Amino acid sequence: MKKLRSILCILLVAVMLISTVGCGSGTTSPTNGVSEGEGGDAPGNSGTGGKATASLDDYVSYTVGLSSWMGRFIQGLSPIECVPACDAVYDAILKPDPGTGKMMSACLEEWYYEDDLTFIMKLKDNVYFSNGMHATAEDLLYSYTSIVDRGSSQITRIGPVDWEECKVLDEYTIQMKFTQPYRVFETMIMYLLCKEWSLSLADGWEDMAWYTPVGSGPYECVEYKSDDKIVLKARDDYWNIEETGPIYVDEWVLKYFSEPTTMYMELEVGNIIMCYVPESDYSRYVTNGSSEEGYACFLDVNGSTLYWCFSFTDFPEWEDKRLREAIALGINWEELGFLAYRDAYIPAESILPQSSPYFINPGKYEYNPDRARELLAEAGYGPDNPLQIASSISEEQQYRSLMENTQHQLAQIGIEVKYEIRDGATNLAVWRTGGRGVTDFQFHYAAAGSPTRDAFDIMPGSLRETGTTYYRVPDPGFRELWAGMVYETDPEVYGPKIKELQQYNFDEIIYIPITEYAVPCGYNTDVLSIDQILNYTYGRNYYQVGRLGFLSAWEQ
Repeated sequence: MKKLRSILCILLVAVMLISTVGCGSGTTSPTNGVSEGEGGDAPGNSGTGGKATASLDDYVSYTVGLSSWMGRFIQGLSPIECVPACDAVYDAILKPDPGTGKMMSACLEEWYYEDDLTFIMKLKDNVYFSNGMHATAEDLLYSYTSIVDRGSSQITRIGPVDWEECKVLDEYTIQMKFTQPYRVFETMIMYLLCKEWSLSLADGWEDMAWYTPVGSGPYECVEYKSDDKIVLKARDDYWNIEETGPIYVDEWVLKYFSEPTTMYMELEVGNIIMCYVPESDYSRYVTNGSSEEGYACFLDVNGSTLYWCFSFTDFPEWEDKRLREAIALGINWEELGFLAYRDAYIPAESILPQSSPYFINPGKYEYNPDRARELLAEAGYGPDNPLQIASSISEEQQYRSLMENTQHQLAQIGIEVKYEIRDGATNLAVWRTGGRGVTDFQFHYAAAGSPTRDAFDIMPGSLRETGTTYYRVPDPGFRELWAGMVYETDPEVYGPKIKELQQYNFDEIIYIPITEYAVPCGYNTDVLSIDQILNYTYGRNYYQVGRLGFLSAWEQ
């Protein structure tokens, strides 16, 4: 997977250079997994960065840019967690290696399916939290069961768990039980929590202590300033230092920017070392190159797609296929995608990216506005009774462009589109409650991407009855195929189901893919190398700075 991702990156860089000249599955056992701190076969460095230029006696501090949301240390949609901060302060029980797509763990000695309904995890016997407490199976089990207590949105992803049968087996081992096979359980990122500390907090999950929490990761949070920054400092007593090697980066500052273009300017002048690059700024970079030495941009393909969702829950009229087909034929999807993403636009040929081992090309919706008008008329809509739909979007320019162009194109066939622009935190709450005239349709992508290129990561909420409303699908045929790809453990069974699901999705017009989601990423070439971006990032705001902080992540 790493080689494939590297090849895609190199091809995209080649395309970028041509444009500049022309116009200006996760594993189920530790034997196949990756031990945190273990290196891989990333491509050669493309800059002078990536080297440990300071000694371990020097104090090394780097700042990383965050946009759209800053987040916090508790998992859930409202507000969302800050992934780089959580990655550094906690030990993720299991998490993907962005380069290989395999699952890895710092704190588990082993993990495996004992049978189709039983998943076993054994904690290492030397894990300690930052408050000095020794981690045991009680903490491991609590890290999962507590999502029910706190009402986390993670409950909708964790699957068909038989909570009464989930239990501690010995001092370090737990079993998770399912009511039916669930192959994707291990791909869900959960953080190891200190049970005794968590239960001691006077205000529970609302306690202010969660802004500087106890964790077992290599860093601790020493400052949290809302909508500004999170400061993480290396722990002197990190329990796993013998395996990971010494910590090189003493301090990470996660700096939040409400305006992504301002963040990009900070990258240009060297005040931050890594960030997401707005699509408009990336296009200027492709055309003109960098105005200053010391930074570079490239497209980081994250394994997901951006697609149109019909909100069947909020706007049940979408169950009339004629309306869905009118949308499919009444929008020029290539124009829509290009105007929003410019040089970051990669046409999506299916709901899965072409890099997925399960990808098929099911067909293409040819732009035909005349036929779209006919379908609307057949469904009872016309000039005197226009179809009216609404949505709610975030503030970023690409979403504004998507909505403005959608509004313009659909107006040509007699559909009226209205939308509200809200900040990220407000939108997360709005998307969860939904409502007619609020989220009748939406554009969606998996922000965390899919290192495994698995269909579940790309469209995880299709069958959910709780959580975000707009991507629930009532269609029985779709639901049967979706369940077949998730609730099966044999790849000979679920592999064909994933391919069949893509064809069914196209034929029945459930989700309309627009672009393979590639994150324009900028980095300081005097500090970082492209190898490190590939190995330690997997999406917008999804940086594994905990791992990147170790000396083993830097050339010596």
